[in-house]
Amino acid sequence: MSNKFRERVTLAEIAIVERGKFSVRPRNDPKYYGGIMPFIQTSDVSLSKGVVSKFSQTLNNEGIKVSKLFPKGSLVITIAANIGDIAEVDFDFCCPDSLVVVQPHKSVCKTWLKYFLQTKKQYFKAMATQNAQANINLQIIKPLEITLPPLEKQKRIADILWFWDTAIQKMELLIEKKQKCFRQLQYQLINGIVFEDSKKWPSIRLAKITKKEKGKSVVLNKEKQGIPYIGSDSFSGNFKEYTCSNDIICCASEDVLLLWDGENAGKVTTGLTGAVGSTVCVLRINNYAYNEFVFSHLDMSRVKIRAIREGSGIPHIPGDFLHWYNLKLPPLETQKKIGCILKYGRSEIMLLQSQLEKLKIQKYGLMQQLLTGKIKIK
Repeated sequence: MSNKFRERVTLAEIAIVERGKFSVRPRNDPKYYGGIMPFIQTSDVSLSKGVVSKFSQTLNNEGIKVSKLFPKGSLVITIAANIGDIAEVDFDFCCPDSLVVVQPHKSVCKTWLKYFLQTKKQYFKAMATQNAQANINLQIIKPLEITLPPLEKQKRIADILWFWDTAIQKMELLIEKKQKCFRQLQYQLINGIVFEDSKKWPSIRLAKITKKEKGKSVVLNKEKQGIPYIGSDSFSGNFKEYTCSNDIICCASEDVLLLWDGENAGKVTTGLTGAVGSTVCVLRINNYAYNEFVFSHLDMSRVKIRAIREGSGIPHIPGDFLHWYNLKLPPLETQKKIGCILKYGRSEIMLLQSQLEKLKIQKYGLMQQLLTGKIKIK
């Protein structure tokens, strides 16, 4: 098969490119909604992972009159809010003018074009106007230049990338199932459902097994020297000294948890060392508890913890949190067994997530090579 590409064309030359429509104001007038016609939104596209197979809104006959109907299999591009997300729609639909609909000509492989447009997301974002809400328009999308290979080569490239997508989707499904099983196991172990002596476990306040110390705001040293500093939610630089008692965080965090305030209020982490910022509370676990067990208990209750955040500006955990948060505390040996089992489960999921990210990076690199003709297709 020849590897020579055709001359450059524009998107408007190889596809019908139209903007969605919903001409009435206000847009939330209920008399247009509640029918059987899918009315997809930018969020439906952004959450679709490449194929829109479900929708969050419908139009009735009155709504269809003020909108526009597009056929199943059309490609859609988000041009407002989440700019540059691309997906194929799996049903006939209507959509508002925050979406652009692309219907490729028969001489173009639709799947190939979808992959090509996905590589242009950063370009679309860079071209967006920065008003109250970033957006792009047809004047940017229609003249988009495309180096178009022969149709058979388009299909071969699409098949290769589809194979990678299938591998990624299977990995995502596996992770989702693992996470569901882990949450069930976590609930059963932490609540003692699988232990015969769980009724004897005492219920205690978190304050009885932990000591809390708040981090401090500092001026960071951007050089490599100094102690690693944990800021908003990750490593943020270096600092010359510890911001809590230096015997608390200089170890490998065998008995330390970090309870976050600020935008991450309610999040709990472990295994970090160094200095910590003012949005972090250091919880030191005493000898009656095992930190992996306490961490798993707090992690299981993260939704409940986040629900009690205070503050209209920067959220924070209430000061008396440790005095009202209760947990059933099994014997120390049982805590260690539970903690080790759950730590292993989390590690397995993290390994799968790391492999998933590598697959996505490899696929993106392959897309760049295939869609620009740098890799020859035999």
